[in-house]
Amino acid sequence: MTAAATDHGLIPVVFRQLVRLRNAAGEIVELRAGMTARLPAGLAHRLLVEGAAVAAATPEPPAPVRELPPWPPENPASLPTIGADGALCIPFDAPARFRWWQGGQSAEATRAELVAASQNAEITEKKEAP
Repeated sequence: MTAAATDHGLIPVVFRQLVRLRNAAGEIVELRAGMTARLPAGLAHRLLVEGAAVAAATPEPPAPVRELPPWPPENPASLPTIGADGALCIPFDAPARFRWWQGGQSAEATRAELVAASQNAEITEKKEAP
């Protein structure tokens, strides 16, 4: 029995035979072969030594969830732009988050995002210039 197998001092065991135990209320409880229970460490140890139960397999932790790229992939030609006249252009095939008419972010938020991105690009270009 390892600390990993315990949960707040309880150890999961699978019964190999019929076991009768007295619960905290003083009632006799029958635990049949094949049943799984989490028992206090002392009782679980005694049942394991007697062969009346075996340690239950601890479940493996779930595999980490991998983030998938957006599908369909974003087409750079369909991203919103700000025209030379300052008008915001959002193509109908733009990614869903830009389509304000379908519950996406507002046109104002899209404009602010594009302005911030262009300002960041200008700053980066100035830093890279010799």
